[in-house]
Amino acid sequence: MLTNYVMAELLLVRPEDQRFLDKAGGGLRYLVFDELHTYRGRQGADVAMLIRRLKQRCAAPNLIHVGTSATMVSSAGASPASRRAAVAEFAQRLFGHPFGAESVIEETLENVHRRRCAYAGRAVCCRSSRVAARRGGACAATGLRVGRG
Repeated sequence: MLTNYVMAELLLVRPEDQRFLDKAGGGLRYLVFDELHTYRGRQGADVAMLIRRLKQRCAAPNLIHVGTSATMVSSAGASPASRRAAVAEFAQRLFGHPFGAESVIEETLENVHRRRCAYAGRAVCCRSSRVAARRGGACAATGLRVGRG
């Protein structure tokens, strides 16, 4: 089942939706909430309580909890370890399930051209890449085509 928190609330109260919440049929195996950074304050408390009601009503024994957010940050100068610990603590409070920092997956953005050049095993001359990008040509270090932009 893929839904949002408003529809999940409705699933709990509408008689015609009870078949989706049948523990005897295996129960809810995955609980996924996107945009975790939006669940704070009163709305965060409401969603946390909804999650607990859903779990009580229809969770399978080994329910897998997943939360995603592209913009969740602990603090500007935090180390990777402290960022992961802060996100894990937040997820633990929201889901009512233990999370460790090792459960948090972070992303980093990387310049694709530089990554390709690094994979080619060659040092990248930033100037050569910029000049090639302006001309819409190839990087002098690797010969890879570099697009404009």
